[in-house]
Amino acid sequence: MKEVIQQRLPDVEFLVHLSYHLVYSRRMASANLLTNILSMLMAPSADTTTTDDSDDASLPPIRNLAHGMKIEFKHISDAMETSMREVPRSYSDNPPDFSELSVEACLNYCPPILYNMVASICGLTNDIIDEPQTQRVKLSVEDQNRVAAICQDMVYLKHKGTVIPPKTLALGMTLRHLTADSRVNRLVANLGHAASYMTILRLETALAMRQLTLTIPAEFTPGVWASVAWDNIDFFNDTTSGSGSAHFVNGILMQRRAIGAVPPPRPSVRVDKALGKLPSYDKGLVDYVRRSKRVGPHQTPASTPDVPAESSLYKSLDDFLYMIIKHAHHDPSTVPPWTEFNQIISKHREMMGSPTAIYYLPLIEAAATEDRTIATILARTVALADELKLNKIVAVFDLAIYSKVQQLRWSDPDPTYRERVIPRLGEFHIIMSYLGILGKRFGSGGLSDILVESDLVASGSLSAALSGKHYNRAVRSHKVVFESLYRCLIQKFLSTLNEDRLTQVLTVCDEYSTSYAREAPEFGDQLNSFYDDFYNYLAEKASNFPTFRYWLTYLEMVQLLLSFIRASRVSDWEAHLRCLEIMSAWFFAYDRRNYSR
Repeated sequence: MKEVIQQRLPDVEFLVHLSYHLVYSRRMASANLLTNILSMLMAPSADTTTTDDSDDASLPPIRNLAHGMKIEFKHISDAMETSMREVPRSYSDNPPDFSELSVEACLNYCPPILYNMVASICGLTNDIIDEPQTQRVKLSVEDQNRVAAICQDMVYLKHKGTVIPPKTLALGMTLRHLTADSRVNRLVANLGHAASYMTILRLETALAMRQLTLTIPAEFTPGVWASVAWDNIDFFNDTTSGSGSAHFVNGILMQRRAIGAVPPPRPSVRVDKALGKLPSYDKGLVDYVRRSKRVGPHQTPASTPDVPAESSLYKSLDDFLYMIIKHAHHDPSTVPPWTEFNQIISKHREMMGSPTAIYYLPLIEAAATEDRTIATILARTVALADELKLNKIVAVFDLAIYSKVQQLRWSDPDPTYRERVIPRLGEFHIIMSYLGILGKRFGSGGLSDILVESDLVASGSLSAALSGKHYNRAVRSHKVVFESLYRCLIQKFLSTLNEDRLTQVLTVCDEYSTSYAREAPEFGDQLNSFYDDFYNYLAEKASNFPTFRYWLTYLEMVQLLLSFIRASRVSDWEAHLRCLEIMSAWFFAYDRRNYSR
């Protein structure tokens, strides 16, 4: 009958669902079709008397279909509700750590049947899963994150806030730290996307309390060398009256990760739900009274070898290799910049080192320059060395704290701090001071005009760049000027060579320009010979032309800066000390007495 109808009435369309056939005309408007279907579903049947005990068989076929759809929807909704009851009720750690708030952890709060249903409703997949209650459809990373966010909102709504999925918790914490406004947190929480403001406060209080109870951080291993850095953190310094400002000292513990080390378990901390204020605790400040007048070191410093006078560039084969590769390469723009180039050759030499574990220590709630604060810093540093079973530990400070630490170490009759704490100035502040020397020496000699006219530094930022206040801008501009002058010198030197020697040198340059990306460069006799001839040429020019010598010292100082940065990044301690010895002379010469001492 269906085939006969389709042959005689081509406008008729058949829609088959289960055992039901919906027959309609293609000419019928979609609005009219839907209206007729809805009226048929909702209108009572004239042939059937509706009673409470009537069975499904007595209903008309179209009403029977609607009833079956309701039963099927009820089964699906019950299955999804049951699956949402089986999500984790709490986190394994209290409070949770980062691993329990990751993207992978979010899927634990997205039951497969709920996940598949949301993906199907949103039209993100047409796949049919054989076991939808245990398997998830495959989606792209972006779609997976969006579907997981919807599922976590549904789980949060189902449990009325008693179960807090990772997305709900992490979003609330992020909003609090980005905006510092409780109204934003409450607005998003009322929309059901984030945990309540009080829940976020209880979580952060628990994190702070657990940090105070930790002795050895979970990621650190006893017996492995570690260092700690201390710096001040000040808030609301620009108040009108000067009152209301907050002063803290923050410490960061660093250690290279030990392979196969098993971290100790994290202690569980619970915070009362009726949190009215932060719990009181001992700030841990050490009582300290200066016992004597400020004195210098107790012992005469060991004699250090004289630093040879550098008549040419501070010699570095790595920087020389970088420049000849730039010169010899057919397309210098494809050669990576200085930082990436050093990363490549350091990786070939296996000098990159293992990842570093970083741990933020409890804050010291006091001004950094007070005597009690300095004594507390040293006491906590020694306590960390004891916990990590280290005889000595390196402590890094800025100049303000460093000078106070040294005064306390020298004046304290107890030798503990002098013997067990190795104080160091941070490389960042040393470089900033050194950048200020470069700007003072060469800024008025033509460097300012070079930086502005080449658009390396805007005129409004020139003063801050030359003084070293804008660290990234200053280092980048010196790198570019250094490379430009260096390559001009190489080009000038090559023009003085005879044809045979020039061919030999260019052959060496071509070989290194292609081999550095595959293997660690080996400095052979030919490169060393080229290197020595080039520096002899520079020394000869410098002895005859004072202006040449003046700008050659600029290249010396910038290359010393780059060598210091490279030594710090690859943990080359000997090169680090050698650079500091040469830099200290410049600190003396330009009245940077605190750093020179």
